[in-house]
Amino acid sequence: MAKEGRVDIISHLAENGYALSPDDHADWKAINLLGWTPLHYAALNSSLELDWAHKMDKRKLDVNIQGRDGVSPLHCAGRSGNVHMARHLIMLGANLGACDNNRQTPLHWSAYHRSVDVFRLMLAFGAEFRSPDEYGRTCLHLAAMSGSMEIVGDLLGVMNIAEMNLRERNGRTALWVACIFGHESVLETLARHSGDIIRDEGLLYTASKKGLFNTVRFLLQQPTNTFPTQEECERSFYIASRSGHVEIVRFLLENRESVGSGILGGRSALFTASKHAHMEIIKLLLDEGFRMTGDRKRWEELMAKATLKGKHEVVELLLDKREGNDAVNCGSKYHDLIFELYDSDNPPSDSDWESPRQIDARP
Repeated sequence: MAKEGRVDIISHLAENGYALSPDDHADWKAINLLGWTPLHYAALNSSLELDWAHKMDKRKLDVNIQGRDGVSPLHCAGRSGNVHMARHLIMLGANLGACDNNRQTPLHWSAYHRSVDVFRLMLAFGAEFRSPDEYGRTCLHLAAMSGSMEIVGDLLGVMNIAEMNLRERNGRTALWVACIFGHESVLETLARHSGDIIRDEGLLYTASKKGLFNTVRFLLQQPTNTFPTQEECERSFYIASRSGHVEIVRFLLENRESVGSGILGGRSALFTASKHAHMEIIKLLLDEGFRMTGDRKRWEELMAKATLKGKHEVVELLLDKREGNDAVNCGSKYHDLIFELYDSDNPPSDSDWESPRQIDARP
């Protein structure tokens, strides 16, 4: 009944339990296999109020009981966002510093579940916001993970720069976490409060991979001579081309010197865009002067497979811009195959075609 929020039945059981059980009123200390009591489920309900608790003997309510997972009723209120329930639990003596098995307090739970009102209530009652959980994540990490601007703003108002820059067990700051989960407004807010953390290596790459255009633009427009490095820009350019994020590729190309030749460690941005058939990026790169360079066999294999799969537009674009290089050489064993497939109205099926790797295996 607590889980369902049936206050009428809860009140009846609490006040008239003697009519149903000869020994006692309803047992609020009863636990299930998880170790949770009815009070846990009452707190987990987002709309249930606890006014009827004042009519009961407080000894029947153990507000600090924790389940086998260490979760207390106040943790549940932090998850559900039920500020009315959280306030009553605190007034009844709930422990704000209770930790579950992951060393997370009710404040951690409210930060992660975007329970703004409950978070502010606990903060007003003196809940500790600096303590890390089992994974080294503070409330700021969890708020950045969930994308709660309100909670992030509240924390930035009481934290110093060193606390903002604390790293969790994997070495990530709250800014890093916001980037990974794609919360750009949170990331920009965090960056404005601490300019040092935007120099984290790999941040531009992560934003480029996830297609966070506003984040990429924000990072590249920072007034610094040390971030990002050219290698970071080249890696970001490659992954954006591979992932098909046109806006980011175009933005990175505005500073052509930072992306270099488009080849990093033998990997070509044009090749990976062609492999994944990102047409707009292929056109953009070709218009910017990028050409088929590198391993000739890989290019020929790519074009043959693209033709086989019906992606003629990829092959057409590449062949139209092949001047200045001989990635598709007339003397190669693949030349006739590529043009035969390209010119055919009925290209063969996968079962009728030998891949370039099979051809290479012939003695």
